[in-house]
Amino acid sequence: MLEIVFDENKGDGFLGQKFPEICVRLPADGSPLGAYRKTAAEIVRRHQDSRAVILKSIPEGRGMNMLALALAVETYEEKGLLESAVFRVAHSGKALCEYKPYAALANSIRYVRDLMRLDEDEMFADIKRLGYLGLKINEDYIEHRVNILWPGSGTPVKFEAKTKTEALIAVGVTKAWAICKAAFAAETVIFKEKIDNCSCDEDKIIDEIAAKARI
Repeated sequence: MLEIVFDENKGDGFLGQKFPEICVRLPADGSPLGAYRKTAAEIVRRHQDSRAVILKSIPEGRGMNMLALALAVETYEEKGLLESAVFRVAHSGKALCEYKPYAALANSIRYVRDLMRLDEDEMFADIKRLGYLGLKINEDYIEHRVNILWPGSGTPVKFEAKTKTEALIAVGVTKAWAICKAAFAAETVIFKEKIDNCSCDEDKIIDEIAAKARI
């Protein structure tokens, strides 16, 4: 996955080296991840033979963070030489703090894409290892269900997954929230007897995870 860097340096280059510097037009405010992915895919295509690309004159805020997330998503397969996307910012510490929920989402989307390449048994075995994040996971062998709880406060946000697509979306959102230590509770029930190894629309799953994660 591409390294996202927030750099206060106003001079030329990055880490003492010259790299391409570009300006891009962001999608309209409030646009979904899919719109940013189109922009990111073009950046990756144009600069895949460079180790880094420097993005300048991009307004800080949601748009910049969504583009950074999209760049991480579009480099999942790690083709080419591109290793780092460098955003010029006024305060790197502040920018990095604001990007953390998006970084969690990038991590979670990558995890779900890895799950998609496993068979059903391997997928559920891997999901049950997510307890290290503080998720409470148990399998009901009688009802053939996997229950995943993020123990925050208030009435839980609930997901019920009866297809593989729904299960992957629910796991992706829940893992992102767990990484971020979300304050609210979340509860997912996956009905294993209804899950099969049918093919899934990867782009749809990614877009749904991003939409439901509430970032």
